[in-house]
Amino acid sequence: MQTREWNGATPAQNDGVDLRDVVSRLWRARRLLGASAVVGVMLGLGSYLNSPPLYQADALLQLESKSGVLSLPTALTAQLDDDPHTVTEIEILRSRMVLGAAVERLNLDWHIEPQRAPLIGAFLALHNVPLPDFSFLRPFARKGDAVTLEGLQVPERWIGKISVLTVGPNDTFTVQLPDGRSLSGRVGATLVDNSAGFVLRVSRLAASEGRRFDLVQRSKAATIAELRGGLTAAETTRQSFMLRLTYADSSPTAAERILDAVAQAYLRQNINRSSAEAASSLAFIESNLPEAEAAVAAAETALNDFRKVNQAIDLNFEVEATLSQVGALKAQLEEIARNEQTMQQRYTTNHPIYRQLLDDKQRVQSQLDVLQTQIARLPGTQRELFKLTGTLDSAQANYMQLSSRAQELRVMQASKIGNVRIVDAARAPGTPITPKLLRSLMTWTIAAFAIGALTVLARAWLSTGITRTSDLEAAGFQVLAVVQYLSKITSGRGRHTRQIVALTTPNDPVIESFRSMRTSLHFALVGTKNHTVLVTSATPNVGKSFCSENLAVVAAMAGQKVCLIDGDMRRGTTHQRFDVKRSHPGLASYLRGTAELDEILVKGTLNGLWMIPTGPLPYNPSELLMSDRLPKLIAELEQRFDLTIIDSPPALNVTDPVLIGKTVGATLVIARHNVTTTSELATVRGLMAAAGAPITGAVLNCFDPRTSSEAYGSTYGRYYHYASAAK
Repeated sequence: MQTREWNGATPAQNDGVDLRDVVSRLWRARRLLGASAVVGVMLGLGSYLNSPPLYQADALLQLESKSGVLSLPTALTAQLDDDPHTVTEIEILRSRMVLGAAVERLNLDWHIEPQRAPLIGAFLALHNVPLPDFSFLRPFARKGDAVTLEGLQVPERWIGKISVLTVGPNDTFTVQLPDGRSLSGRVGATLVDNSAGFVLRVSRLAASEGRRFDLVQRSKAATIAELRGGLTAAETTRQSFMLRLTYADSSPTAAERILDAVAQAYLRQNINRSSAEAASSLAFIESNLPEAEAAVAAAETALNDFRKVNQAIDLNFEVEATLSQVGALKAQLEEIARNEQTMQQRYTTNHPIYRQLLDDKQRVQSQLDVLQTQIARLPGTQRELFKLTGTLDSAQANYMQLSSRAQELRVMQASKIGNVRIVDAARAPGTPITPKLLRSLMTWTIAAFAIGALTVLARAWLSTGITRTSDLEAAGFQVLAVVQYLSKITSGRGRHTRQIVALTTPNDPVIESFRSMRTSLHFALVGTKNHTVLVTSATPNVGKSFCSENLAVVAAMAGQKVCLIDGDMRRGTTHQRFDVKRSHPGLASYLRGTAELDEILVKGTLNGLWMIPTGPLPYNPSELLMSDRLPKLIAELEQRFDLTIIDSPPALNVTDPVLIGKTVGATLVIARHNVTTTSELATVRGLMAAAGAPITGAVLNCFDPRTSSEAYGSTYGRYYHYASAAK
């Protein structure tokens, strides 16, 4: 398919899209674009009225550090991870564990939806529209229709399948099951089908008789996925540890209930997680308490026995101070050892926290080694007493610390407090977030306008027809005239009943183009062998006869003696505009030798205008045109008339124009704006040139400045308007 260029340059000259030409096209199509915008406004209004409202509920959660949850001793809070991890908490909140708990609490997998009418179903369900009680509209939802379920159980094979509930009279209903069976029930009573394992209990039914509702129990996984898709959780600001939760639903109450259920489920799991951690630590400590108690008893016995044997030897002040330091350092090492066991489950040895713990362990061990060296210099009895006393102090400290830790963990386990706090409970404002009237109007209007603009540009880009005189000039044709488009002139069957514009409305601006054509043709005929002009085209329905007839009338108005010949002996219709019957002798009669020139000439209504009809249509028009009577006819007309115009059939359909073209002085090709292609004209030129009948010039017919890409298209319109006003 050929595509034409956007501007007046040839394809070789065109380096891209001419923005000015694009804007010009859109401006000329402003009526279409305006209509598109109006359609967009109407569609936007319809979309707004037919879209169900969506209400958004939001809630605010605070992630607290664990040290702030309880007023516990430092020994307990040191083992807790104080910093909440927002990303981790968001993923936990969106997990199946949390969302599944909310689904189970509210039975979100139960789904009952009223059936809606096609196209306008949402509009009927949202607005109180008075409609006749037609039977075909009765099943569809109206504003306020609702069904509340108290219980629903379906067999596994019916998960995700629809059962249809139809409202009956006096709080009754029927349910059509997926297997085709129907069951009848009543509000407040449990409907049970033991054979299928189906249980239904309706607690409230607010709908007129005949309304239908789609009832389905969805799978838990699908319900969780849908809930996750509508739930958003994000930190309000970086490192604020405040989470904003939002959820949207068609009902503000439902949006609040669902979001509150999610927040409560998340809060419960956080509390349970904290209690579980405390319980795990408590079990570990309680398992070590008997061993620590036994170690204290053994150390006391060993120290008492040593004192009895050595008759109450006592330590001096310096040794007791050293003993206190050694005990404190050993307690630190034991605490570090316990923390190391916990960290081994959370971190690798390369983690900064773990490496800091190892550094602390090495530092304490170094201090302990220094003290151990000092103790080694003591006398043997004091050294042994020092050792036994230190063992007892260490065992007692370890036991007391374990007992204290166990008591603290029992308090924490019983407290039921996590590190999450609900700051703002779920609330939904009374105004929906969608649809918004202004947004809907703007969206649809812009979309419709864009579609209209793309349609205009795509139609121009895909068009293969000639749209400007530069196309004809680039194809090697001299443009003799441009004839403006006339909406009242039609092609096809309408051409049989139309009138000659130059006769009916001689002051029409279009006639100026024929006067321009007459002038150009006058100079083109200078030096030619005769003053006969052949008018042809590449294809039918391009306005060839229209141009021939009006050119003849305009030339006659200028004082010339003109003869118009209908050379289309196949489908010619010029005789109808001159009120001549088909049976009247014409061109075919003359070429056949059954009539002479005076017999076929018909006087027109205008002085100086004559015409020759086709006469009865022959079966062999091409053979008649090849006879020697055609040159004889043209020679006789040359003696009688100043200008002879021959209207011939399309050159690509028949060979008649080629046969006539060899005997005339000039040949005009009519090209219709946006219809005729340059390839068709090139083929016509090749055919005429091969027969020795070169084309004198071309006429661009039906030129419409509103759709043309010609830069001077608007100038044509202003010129014709000026010419019309001047007449």
